[in-house]
Amino acid sequence: MFNKTCLSAALAVLLSHPAAAASNADLQAIREQIIQLKQSYEQRIAQLEQRLERAEATSKQAVDVAAQAETQQASVAPTTAITSSEGAFNPAVSLILAGTYGTLKQDPAIAPTGFAMSANPGHTQGFNLGESELGISANIDPDYRGVATLALAAAGGVSVENAFVQTSALGNGINLKLDVIFQV
Repeated sequence: MFNKTCLSAALAVLLSHPAAAASNADLQAIREQIIQLKQSYEQRIAQLEQRLERAEATSKQAVDVAAQAETQQASVAPTTAITSSEGAFNPAVSLILAGTYGTLKQDPAIAPTGFAMSANPGHTQGFNLGESELGISANIDPDYRGVATLALAAAGGVSVENAFVQTSALGNGINLKLDVIFQV
């Protein structure tokens, strides 16, 4: 809108002053340039429309292939859906080992001077195994899965850090998680 107004004002000024008016040859050259620009834009638009049509055709082919794959997979897949990668190996087991390596300059049996720290700091020379964790998770049946994390103390003994049972088939994205609490 602004460009049309400026162009109209410029033409009005040129036409009102005969001395500044362009000759017929100048006007013809401007018209030819405008025609060339118009042809160039029309050619670019045609190329873009062709690219758009090719992209839409490729997209439609990809959607068709995906729909065929889903149809084939649905006919082969069991009726229960596995919601995690735990179905690859049931139960899924993980073991996290926490260790240290000590190169002590003083014999750990000799009490250090200064502030008393711990009665049994547990510092020894070489490799030492600290508290480790054993994680177990499994699908109990198609509707439930269980998870337990056990702490393995370096001195021996096992304690439960976390344990729960979770539903997976309540529908509408709703899950129920039941925490298991152990008290000793």
